[in-house]
Amino acid sequence: MTSLTSFFMFNTQDALQIIRKIYAAGYPPEYNQDSAVTTPDFEALDQLLIKPSCSRDEFSGILDGCGELVQTVQDEAVPATILQRDVLAVIHSSIAYIYRQRGNRKEAVSSLVIAQEIASGHFAKARSFEELALLYRFLEPRDLNIAVVYGIGSLNGYKACRSGVKSARIRGILGSCYMERNNPGDTDFAEPCFKTDLDYQLLHGDDYGKANAHHNMGKLHMAREDHEEALNEFDISIGLYKKNGFKRETINLLVYKAWAMSHINPVDTIGLLEEINGSKADSHEGDRRIMEGVIQKIFEQLSPNPITEQLFPELMAHYMG
Repeated sequence: MTSLTSFFMFNTQDALQIIRKIYAAGYPPEYNQDSAVTTPDFEALDQLLIKPSCSRDEFSGILDGCGELVQTVQDEAVPATILQRDVLAVIHSSIAYIYRQRGNRKEAVSSLVIAQEIASGHFAKARSFEELALLYRFLEPRDLNIAVVYGIGSLNGYKACRSGVKSARIRGILGSCYMERNNPGDTDFAEPCFKTDLDYQLLHGDDYGKANAHHNMGKLHMAREDHEEALNEFDISIGLYKKNGFKRETINLLVYKAWAMSHINPVDTIGLLEEINGSKADSHEGDRRIMEGVIQKIFEQLSPNPITEQLFPELMAHYMG
């Protein structure tokens, strides 16, 4: 089969090579789903399908590639094996990820229904729970209580198959769900999630994972009103994103930095906001909903100020547009 190269996102043959490794390793004869024998290859497949910092223009290429991959996997084994169904479930969760980032809730849900129906192993189930948590976190109608439930379910599944990288990621997601739900005690629930994620990323993670973990720690410090510490965490995150050319994430973190600075140095905050307003933000649907709230907090902190009163609608329209 011809390798998919549109948008240079992933090569179909690379994905099939990983999938065949999963088939070769297999679940043990008694089908003990707690076995971690296939976990590294499932992690590799998931990482291949989901690239950080994709632009909206690149989503179509990823969807095409995932659709091609689904068809190939289905054609290779009839009748379907348990492992094949788990592979397909992971791919369908990746398809749901793309639809979620595009704001297509109905299509994301349809993909996750398929994933939930066919997943048997812990990794495949946990991946669908992870995506459901993000769906309820980001897309309307948002329900952070449901997001927390799915996040906990995902964490339990990743722990069962001993996936360190995915356990760390879902802890960051779960902590963010707690922070955004903001019930009494939720900050205390979020703290160990964020700290465990950061500890893992500092030892084993790539720059993207480290940047994300520092971002989350910054949010925790903002909730504790430790604005200087928050600013330090946001600066670390910005540096890592800039180093790797992640423009969308960098702009998002500059907004968070402005939030911390608004409590420390309002004058310099205005200059930073003007810088952000002059940047092109290729935001995903979930970004917009979260960032709108952060921008609102910044201008509430800076008001009343005639400059910010003029800048606020411009920045909101630019960032959300």
